[in-house]
Amino acid sequence: MLAGTKILIVDDEAANLLVLSRVLERAGCTDFQSTTSPVEALAMYRQFRPDLMLLDMRMPGMDGSEVLARLRDVRAERALHPVVVLTGDPSTEARQHALAAGASDFVAKPFDFSEVLLRMGNLLEVRRLYIQQKEHNESLERVVAARTAELQVDIARRQAVQRELEASEKKYRHLVEKATDLIVETDMAGGISYANAAAEAFLGVEPGRVAGLAYLRFVAPHARRRVLRHFVRQRRENHSVSYLEVPVTTAEGQERWLGVNARLTLERHGVVSVQAVARDITARRELDRMKDEFIAVASHELRTPLTSVRAALSLLASGILDSRPERAKETLALASRNVDRLARLVNDMLDLERLGSGEERLVRQPYAAGEVIAQATETIAAVASSADVMIVAEQTDLIANFDPDRILRVLVNLLSNAIKFSPPGGCVWVKAEGTSAGTVISVRDNGRGIPPSHLDAVFGRFSQVQMSDSREKGGAGLGLAICRSIVQQHGGEIWAESRGEGTGATFRLRLP
Repeated sequence: MLAGTKILIVDDEAANLLVLSRVLERAGCTDFQSTTSPVEALAMYRQFRPDLMLLDMRMPGMDGSEVLARLRDVRAERALHPVVVLTGDPSTEARQHALAAGASDFVAKPFDFSEVLLRMGNLLEVRRLYIQQKEHNESLERVVAARTAELQVDIARRQAVQRELEASEKKYRHLVEKATDLIVETDMAGGISYANAAAEAFLGVEPGRVAGLAYLRFVAPHARRRVLRHFVRQRRENHSVSYLEVPVTTAEGQERWLGVNARLTLERHGVVSVQAVARDITARRELDRMKDEFIAVASHELRTPLTSVRAALSLLASGILDSRPERAKETLALASRNVDRLARLVNDMLDLERLGSGEERLVRQPYAAGEVIAQATETIAAVASSADVMIVAEQTDLIANFDPDRILRVLVNLLSNAIKFSPPGGCVWVKAEGTSAGTVISVRDNGRGIPPSHLDAVFGRFSQVQMSDSREKGGAGLGLAICRSIVQQHGGEIWAESRGEGTGATFRLRLP
């Protein structure tokens, strides 16, 4: 055990140093130093750093307790630097004094060398175990420190991921809450579990009060069976995504249409919820309806004159009218009138489409309202004369900012309609006046008037107050639609006023 161990022997008697040196050599210790001077021992200890020191307690000039006191800083860990005190005083007080001074063990003189070696061996074994434990502890501390660092890195990474998830969730929750589309989630029983702000506002439900309500209560009653069958079929056929257009009754009692994209949420035990994203398609449905009506009416309006033209041409081609030149001439005149009617209809449709698409650009300029009224009355004078209708235009010096060509067309259409529906000997009045909202031009007649229910409808495409008007009065019902489009392009408005049948009608347009 002593082999490879560094030992320092301090004793003021040289004989004791010699004996102890021989004992250590016989025990296998080759690395030891000795001194009889306690002062020299202090320097040797700090330089040699022995594993164990044999120290005489009573020495002249400086005793062993003082040596231990001066070495206290380098012997902070006593188990690592054991000291065996050698003394001739075997009393309990001497033993306690030595141990209190920092000794590790105590051997009284004259000592038994076997006992000295045994006590040295015990202290060195304790030292070895202490070193092993210390190294083990340090290794554990390193492992713990490394693991702690790994955990801290992992925690930091998890926290970063958590922050990213929270930020992402906040972002997408914000997107969902602020989305203009209606986003709704229901359970498989049909109860609403979530609705975003747009859905709550559309359905007319107070924020946070929609949970638990059945989605079918918002579907129009006449469509509930169809909607329920659709979702039952989707679940049965396991179609994850479907699309359905649903009529919905709003809180105000209005029926609006939603285009609904529904997705089934699947888990291991089956469908657990339905997530729906809906968009208000009422305007599109209305546009489709108007388009269908437009196609139907346009087809009718085109077919009628074409049939007449075809019949006239067939008569002429058959030769039946060869012997009746007057009748043939009338037939050609009828065909010509119908061709003109077709041309006007096509031109009106093209003009209306150009106005609606914005292709026709306005050329606004300061222009005299009286001048454009005079041009319109002059343009329509021949028609008024043939219908025995008088036009009265009030003089005005108002100046407004508008496109004169477009407003001229509006006034010609309005005057033409007024003449068309005025009785022979009737009168049409046209005037312009300034208001706080702009310039208002009005065209008034004393004809049959317009029912109150039709005052707004007359501005629709192919709109006629009576079904026979197209046949008897001519025109396809596009003139007022063109007027409204031109006035709206100016940022103004146009409207009709009438107290009913037989009271005449007044059309007014306001230019800002």
